[in-house]
Amino acid sequence: MSSIGIEETDAKNKINSELYNALMIKQDEQKVIELCRKVPDHSLCVFTIYDDTVLHVAAYTKKSDLVMKLLDELPDQSLDKMTRQNKAGNTILHETASSSHALPVADKLFRKAPGLLGMRNNNGGTALLGAAHNGKIEIFNFLAGKNFRL
Repeated sequence: MSSIGIEETDAKNKINSELYNALMIKQDEQKVIELCRKVPDHSLCVFTIYDDTVLHVAAYTKKSDLVMKLLDELPDQSLDKMTRQNKAGNTILHETASSSHALPVADKLFRKAPGLLGMRNNNGGTALLGAAHNGKIEIFNFLAGKNFRL
């Protein structure tokens, strides 16, 4: 590997480490936002060994306010990357559907990337099925209503 490749890998590992620390250890939302502004894919950068984006992890850990802020700052040219799936095949909407406090997040995700609704994970499950499985009635009803209109 060339020294340029090593330097790029080191820089990526450093930012991934800083993102993880800010998001999971310090729970410093402002630092997460600042770090996301520094990377090309913003909050859609993959930063875990499971191919999770910052938005995946923020949604999964029920940080709805942070998810909303990150979605507001997401550059338009990144919207096509909102359908990224992690190693389990889950999208950001799959992760959001596991929370009963994430209705505004689900609505914003649906408006930015309606295709998320029909995406299946590696087990064949949609976000709608995940909401049902986790007993999240409000988000299930919301997603079911959107699914019916498609």
